[in-house]
Amino acid sequence: FIMNLRRYPTIKWQYFMSVNGLHTEYPAHRPGTSIGADCGQSSRHRHVYEATVRSSGWNIVLLYDLGESLTPRLLLTAKAIGHQIISTLQQRDNIAVLGVAKSIFHPSASCLRSTLVSATHDVKESIREFVDYMEIENERTNHSLGLLSALDVIASSSLSLSSQNASVLLVYMSRGVLETVRQTRLVMKRVAERIESINTRVVISTFGLGLVSDEPSLAKKFLEDLAYQNFDKYNIQFSKVGNQGTLVLLDSTLSVAPLINNFYNVVQEPKAYNHSPWDLVISEPYWDDDGK
Repeated sequence: FIMNLRRYPTIKWQYFMSVNGLHTEYPAHRPGTSIGADCGQSSRHRHVYEATVRSSGWNIVLLYDLGESLTPRLLLTAKAIGHQIISTLQQRDNIAVLGVAKSIFHPSASCLRSTLVSATHDVKESIREFVDYMEIENERTNHSLGLLSALDVIASSSLSLSSQNASVLLVYMSRGVLETVRQTRLVMKRVAERIESINTRVVISTFGLGLVSDEPSLAKKFLEDLAYQNFDKYNIQFSKVGNQGTLVLLDSTLSVAPLINNFYNVVQEPKAYNHSPWDLVISEPYWDDDGK
């Protein structure tokens, strides 16, 4: 829990943020807003919060399913997820992005084709442009190709990641469409084999586009098993300890931000505050462009 308090002769400025994504601010600087109007929706102070409570940067790979099963509305949802994730990143974070249908799609910048790179302003702008111009392809999605390509990017980045115990979060936004359980097992087998060969800890989180919780389907089971790394369910040998990610079923562009507020926690939980002065961390001073 963070509070910033500055007193002037006639006005008090406060903002509150929490691990659970709460963001309440007074006075609000957006026209027509009121106390708490930005709760869970704004990234205005998120970089201060993240830099204060988290000791190291994130390593994120975004993988987009652009196959023919996608609809324009679901593509818009996937783009909204990407933009929200990008808005949370700082320069100390690393990012890569790919799209997949029958083949692989990369951003135009050569530095973003084969490895994770620092999330600088220019890099984030290049990724935003790539996301904005993504289109639905008139082809079936080759899930194996997309996931293995994303894992290859992680493997090529392993030596350059800052921490020996670094983790990479692979975020797959997909319809999850497969025709048979046999196809699902083949994809899972290839993913397991590739993760086995990577030294870096790999966590996979999936966004099931257009899927709802009360309707069982092969697509939902596939994305769930992929996120939970349920390789043993398919009798696939896997010597590592599976790193469980999250599955988010998303059928609307509404309320995207609250749904992903805590999805980083599968990689690293924020440090708990134990009511000791030694646990208190103070953020560095910074300039707020909105409040001046």
